Parts: sequence; structure tokens; C-alpha cells
Amino acid sequence: MAEWDAIVVGAGIAGCAVAEALGREGFNVLLLEAERKVKIDTGIVSKEIEFLIDLPRKLIKKEIREIDFLSPSKYEIELVTENHFAYLLRAEEFRSYLRKRAKERAELRYERVVEIILEKDRAVVCTESNEYPCRLVVGCDGAASIVREKLGIRRPNVFASALCRTRNRRRKRITVYFNKIYSPHYFAWEVPFTNEVGLICKYWIGQHLESFVEMEGYKITKVIYAPIAIGTTRSYADRCMLVGEACGQVKPLTGGGIVYSLTAARLAASAAKKFLSGRRDALMSYEKRWKKILGFSILLQSLWMELYRKLSNRELDRIFRLFEGCYEFEKIRYDNPFSLVTKLPKRKLMRTFPLVLPLVFTKSYF
Repeated sequence: MAEWDAIVVGAGIAGCAVAEALGREGFNVLLLEAERKVKIDTGIVSKEIEFLIDLPRKLIKKEIREIDFLSPSKYEIELVTENHFAYLLRAEEFRSYLRKRAKERAELRYERVVEIILEKDRAVVCTESNEYPCRLVVGCDGAASIVREKLGIRRPNVFASALCRTRNRRRKRITVYFNKIYSPHYFAWEVPFTNEVGLICKYWIGQHLESFVEMEGYKITKVIYAPIAIGTTRSYADRCMLVGEACGQVKPLTGGGIVYSLTAARLAASAAKKFLSGRRDALMSYEKRWKKILGFSILLQSLWMELYRKLSNRELDRIFRLFEGCYEFEKIRYDNPFSLVTKLPKRKLMRTFPLVLPLVFTKSYF
């Protein structure tokens, strides 16, 4: 039986990027994916993606310059920028494009992985129909990663997301709803340009989704549920590494992970090349490198969300009432939401401290 240099499990964003990069370096790469149909997501990504991948213009549905935030009592904060801060991608076409690129450098087979066996000098990836020996396994199989499970690595916190198609639109701009009835843990949203609404929640997502669509008057035609991994975990083991949602390389503030996955995929491919060339410490170095680049931002966003979960709807309204209005900026960084906070009026920010600071020392009930 032929031995592969690397087997990448999962043909999502991270998996396709790693498989393509390793294949370009001349390695014999097998890309395994359980589903022929690509995953569908909202497709909002910061414009920093242009520094990570060649992005054809036809995959961009809209440049985003405006976004609205709504409180439980409909106090509204409007954010408008002169320069676009993000793209709304044609999500399905974008993922198909990445998969097509990966197929040019690696062999793609649609098989479901069920087991990972680590031997002295190789690993064996077992699917429902075959066994594939290899020198390295790269787990890019998402929040419910089978690779992570079989390696015995602790899983990140897993939240649930619901993405819905609607027959009607309620808003003209992308809108984020902050309302603990809709989600005690995160938020809900509408993207009118794709007739999409959705939310992220920890528990009882079906009940929260029902409350959201009924109270806001949306008419749902389709619902897609998916897990989202929030918070990091270990990303390597003997002859194995994890990339993307499999190890929590996701923005805790938004649940998005396109830029983080592409960033980590570059680091993973570089480490894999070194490992396959004999550098035994390369996998450990990979974890140190990506946590140095992404780790602090993930930690800061996680702390921010812990604070948010302690806020009640009444407290959210008080904050929104303070900042209600339209704010115009030349530019902001979508991948660094804290840059936005520094642009808000300092006096108003100071007035939030008596409300927010006591929550730092209280327990979150969500």
C-alpha cells in the first residue's frame, strides 16, 4: 500500500489551503472530505483576506461600508465608513473555488474518517472503506473534529449557529441584534443582500431562533444548524496537527474564522514541510507560532464576550441609549473590533465604566 506524505482531513477553508500549499511544495497529499456539498456560511470577511489568498472579484458579492447595531428596545447605533472594511463573499462559490484549487495540487477523495491509528513510524487514517498510511495527519475537520477526538485532545467550547434563508427583508443594511431573548450568549443578525438571518447560541438554539424570527417578523424558508468552536485547545500530537475550527482558531467576538483559518493554514503548511523534512520539533513550533499571532486576540475577545454575557437587556439598552446615533469613520479593521472602541467618544466610554466594571467580578449566568 502506497504511503502518503500527508493526509489532510476536511476540505473546508483550512484543509484546502493546507493541502494546496503542501502539494505545491511537491509532497504527496491526500485530502479526505466526508461531504461533497460545501458548507454554507454567511461569508463576511475582512478585506485582509486579500493578503492571504488570490481572491477573484467575481467571488465578492458586496463591499461592506455600513453596519447597524440594535438593542433590545431598538436603540440603534449606525456605523458608516468611507472605505470598505469587509467583503460579503459568495460563500458557496468561494469554498468551491478553494476546493478546486486544492484538487489541482492534492488528491481529493470523498470518504468519512472514522479512526486515526498512530504507529511507531507512521500514522494510519481509517475511513469507512479504506485505510491510508501516512507520515503526517492534518486535522481540518471543524468544530466536531474526529481527528481531535481520536487524538484525545480536549475540545474547545462548542456553540450552535443557525443560518436561515428568508422570504422577506426587514432591514436595508447588515444588522446585528443584541437581545438576550434571541441569544443570551451571542447575537442575531440579518444580511439583507442574501436574504439571510441567523444567530449563535450555547443552548436551546431552536427556541431562541423561534423567538427571534417571530418577534422580528421574518418568514423562514430554510434553516441550517452548525457547531462553532470557541476558545483554543492543543493543536498537535505525535505525527498530527490541527488547523482551523478543530483547535478553536475562530474569532470569539463574531464566530467567524476565514482569515484566522487561512493565517493558521500558512503556518501549518510551513511547519508540515519542516516536519516532513525531518524536523521533529516542527509541530510544537507551529502551535507556538499561531498562538503568538492569534492567541492574544482570541483571549481578549473571549474576555469581552464573557463580559457581554453578564449584561442584561436593561443594561444593554442603557449602553445603546448612550451611544445611539450614526458614527462615520474613514476606516476600521473588521478583524480588530477593539480599534473601533478607541474611535468612540471618550466621555461616553467613561460613562459606561460604572455600569460595566462591577460585572467583571460577578458570575455569568449564561
